[in-house]
Amino acid sequence: MTRLESFAAAVMFPCVIYLASRVALTWSVKLHWILGALVSALLAAVVVLLLRGLTETFFKRSSVSVVLSLFASIVLLAANVCSAWSYILLSQGLASYESSRELHPGVFADFYLWHLIDMIPGFKVWETLGIEAPVRPRGPLASLPVLVFRVCVGLPILALFVKWYELPRN
Repeated sequence: MTRLESFAAAVMFPCVIYLASRVALTWSVKLHWILGALVSALLAAVVVLLLRGLTETFFKRSSVSVVLSLFASIVLLAANVCSAWSYILLSQGLASYESSRELHPGVFADFYLWHLIDMIPGFKVWETLGIEAPVRPRGPLASLPVLVFRVCVGLPILALFVKWYELPRN
């Protein structure tokens, strides 16, 4: 496989994971909230398994593009799972959210991608651009999926940093 093909595969894999999981979750949540909860629980288990795959052996055997591709896949899949949870909580009247737009699974997916960019330390991207979050959770239960998402993003970043720091220096 050439370098370009390897790069293309590393970019395409998380994109396919994101699109497939978003379609599956949006369809299942719209069909019935219980089906959406089951599909999201299954995909949450996949996120946990992928997080457990971030071992020292994986870092030693894998190229940087593979590691970054796995990280992107975890983050995008977690965003979709958490957006489904937020929508289920809203649709069942268990949590409330504020938004200037009609709330549906796509708005929640945008909300979690907004949080992903918001987590870039030091840049204050959204504050600089004057863009507010598309959704605002109201209360602890509504905020719980946001916390889960931030942990799913933070843990792999921490693992990547620790493994990079432990690499032998030449």
